[in-house]
Formats: sequence, structure tokens, C-alpha cells
Amino acid sequence: MTMENRSLYFSNVGFYVVAMPTYVGGFMALGWATDDKNLQNVNIEVLGKRFSSLEGAFMYYNPEIHKASFALPSFMKL
Repeated sequence: MTMENRSLYFSNVGFYVVAMPTYVGGFMALGWATDDKNLQNVNIEVLGKRFSSLEGAFMYYNPEIHKASFALPSFMKL
């Protein structure tokens, strides 16, 4: 679904970036769509609290990576 199509159904649409070692270039942009713009700006302390309740070892993901995923390179900005 394109960004234009998502815009028909959601008030806040965009992209975020994830590390994807199997993808050419190493990063992949994924679509974001919501009616609640606040979900994109969850406080780092809230993310930390949620993260601390997860089980298992995480070699890449952490609350800071989560926040940074929404910081797009210039060529991806809308």
C-alpha cells in the first residue's frame, strides 16, 4: 500500500528505518500509519520501562534504537 493510499485512512503516515542485513544496503524503510500522532513520540523512559519487562537477550534493539528509527536520512524525508 502506498503512502497516498494510507493517507486516505489514517491521519499520520510516514516511514521508519530498520537494520536489515539481508537487504541490499543494510537498511529498509517500513510504512507507518496511525490516527494517534503521539505514538510516534513515546517518551524514552516509557520505552525503557517496557523494554526492561521483555525476556531474552537483544543484540541490536533497545529503546534508543526504537527512537532513532523515526529519524530519517535526508533522502527519505517527505
